[in-house]
Amino acid sequence: MTQRRLNRGVVLLAALGMVLVLTALPGVPASVAAADDGIDVGTASTYTLLPDEQIVRVVVDITATNSTPPTTAGGIIRRYFFETLHVAVQPEAVAIRATSGGQRLTTRATNRKGFRQVALTLRPRLFYQQTARIRLTYELPGGAPRSDSDVRVGKAFASFYAWANGDRASVRISLPGDYEPTIGGAELRQRRTGGRIVYSADGITDTSGWYATVDAERPSALGAHWLSVPTGESVSVRAWPEDPEWQDRVSDRLERGLPELDGLIGLPWPVTGALVVTEVHTPLLEGYSGIYHPDTDGIEISEDLDDLTILHEASHAWFNGNLFAGRWINEGLADTYATKALGRIGIFSRPPDPHDRSEPGAFALNDWPPLGRIDDDVARAREAYGYDTSFRVIQQISTVAGDAAMRNVLAAAANAEIAYVGAGPVEHLSGVPDWRALLDYLDERAGSTNATSLFRLYVAAPSEISQLAARDKARAAYAELVRDGRGWLPAYAIRSPLAGWEFPAANAAMETAQSILDLRDEIAVAGAPIGLVAPDALRLDYETAESDLSAVLSDAQADLAAATAIVAAAEKIAAPRDIVTEIGLGGFEPATVLEAAKEAYRADRVAAARDSVGVAVDALDRAPTAGFQTVSGVAFGSVVIGLFVALVVVQRRRSRRRSDVPAAQGAVWGPGVFPTATLPSQSSPEPPGPEGALEPIVQEPIDNPPAGRSG
Repeated sequence: MTQRRLNRGVVLLAALGMVLVLTALPGVPASVAAADDGIDVGTASTYTLLPDEQIVRVVVDITATNSTPPTTAGGIIRRYFFETLHVAVQPEAVAIRATSGGQRLTTRATNRKGFRQVALTLRPRLFYQQTARIRLTYELPGGAPRSDSDVRVGKAFASFYAWANGDRASVRISLPGDYEPTIGGAELRQRRTGGRIVYSADGITDTSGWYATVDAERPSALGAHWLSVPTGESVSVRAWPEDPEWQDRVSDRLERGLPELDGLIGLPWPVTGALVVTEVHTPLLEGYSGIYHPDTDGIEISEDLDDLTILHEASHAWFNGNLFAGRWINEGLADTYATKALGRIGIFSRPPDPHDRSEPGAFALNDWPPLGRIDDDVARAREAYGYDTSFRVIQQISTVAGDAAMRNVLAAAANAEIAYVGAGPVEHLSGVPDWRALLDYLDERAGSTNATSLFRLYVAAPSEISQLAARDKARAAYAELVRDGRGWLPAYAIRSPLAGWEFPAANAAMETAQSILDLRDEIAVAGAPIGLVAPDALRLDYETAESDLSAVLSDAQADLAAATAIVAAAEKIAAPRDIVTEIGLGGFEPATVLEAAKEAYRADRVAAARDSVGVAVDALDRAPTAGFQTVSGVAFGSVVIGLFVALVVVQRRRSRRRSDVPAAQGAVWGPGVFPTATLPSQSSPEPPGPEGALEPIVQEPIDNPPAGRSG
């Protein structure tokens, strides 16, 4: 895409067909007039570019034959002759000279609208069937830079136009061979001969409508002046050798203005290699005063000296289709920042003309047509409105936001970031930011308060106004969501459709997100007695969801249920317990399980935490029964043991009484008296006692004596 700035003071060159005006003057008697079409004229014109002389030399060879025969009426013979030819030449023509048969003819030039009328006096007069051969020569001098002349002839550039003459014509255009010509208008043949380029056309019959334009460049002759820019940009100014004033002005504005643009914009210099700024003949810009070519990083600036144009075009190094999609955005930014930079170097720049949105020819800036030649009043009015209104909109926004905030906006656009920032690294748009992204940047990164109203009034097309209304509602919901989040930032699943102006999807995602935040708050309320809040993992999932929040909502619901269960368990565990319950727990401590469950909950092991407290609660529920059973068992056992001990005591007493009577061999074992033996000791060398000598022992009572062994 080519960026161009409107030149408000330039009128485009009109295409004029060359016409040959013939005036037939009567002979004798003087009262007899000649016929208007009674002469046949053929011409052969040659235009030769002579850059060293700074002229285009024109030679027109005219062959004129009187085709009006005599007439006879009332015995009178009338003969017709021509004694003057009127020829129209370019208004720049000078050094006009005509000869015929080696004799110089009298010429008289009169200025007309759009041409000069040259009267050639024929000597001798031209009678019927007589032919005059005339050579008309003149020069088209190269006009000085910024002059009204449409002709330029210099060592580096030439521009002129050729016309045809007469009833039949041929045209030759001869240029030096080292020029690079561009031919417009009529179709011409091209050939090279004698070190020159020759264009030609023969058999021209529509001479009044025929024309050719010639624009020829010789880049090797341009003066290449390298600038010394403090911020390091590589810039070459290429001016016509004949125009040092243009070179000095452009060089000064760029050397002083580019550092200011650098600081204001805040983005790295985007040009790889050198930025080449070239002087161009004004009409070639088709009504504009400057062109920036982003594909080649080259600038063409009109020979007209306009400070705003110079820095406007330089700022297009940043502000072009690579930064924002939308003609009005880049043109408005270029005008705004060029004006700021000029102000910082002490140069006043004319503000944009005010326009009313309701004036005839006004349009939404999003509907500004692509670039086109400005060749009528309608096109001129359209371009003036587009440039002025874009300038005013961006200038007002920039003034409210401030330079620092605008640098944030431009940086976001340069990185194609989405406007809405989340908890993680910033995400990116899929394409070049457009007017919607710009509005989002202004609201999110610059905090501009008047951008939306300006966009509604001047930018949005009628079909886009409804989008702005939907955006207002969605952004209000988004702001509420951010406030309610209290540090929990919306996920990409919300911010992506919002940045893409997919408002139904964004609204649905925000409703789900709001439900999650409500559950988070319910968890905090429910868990307050034991210091329990939503797990960190819930926040992480909430902030990092890329496309759907339904799973996060389910997790939040599970988190609330688990938190409620843990709090209920905590209340039960903290309740006073009786001795039976403690006995029933058998050393199991539910409080330890509760602490472990809380830690598991915080670590997002929610199911494990819930199961753990379930076990603790279940143990507490069973403890009273288990304790009662234990106490009952112990009591019964104690009674049995007491009875057994009593029996043993009785038996011992009986044994003592019997021990006073010697026992007979083969004595019968009585109750509680049992034979015993001791195995030989492996550690004692003592011999065993007398064989058969047994000492009765008393067995200690046991919990469950053998059946039938009571007494």
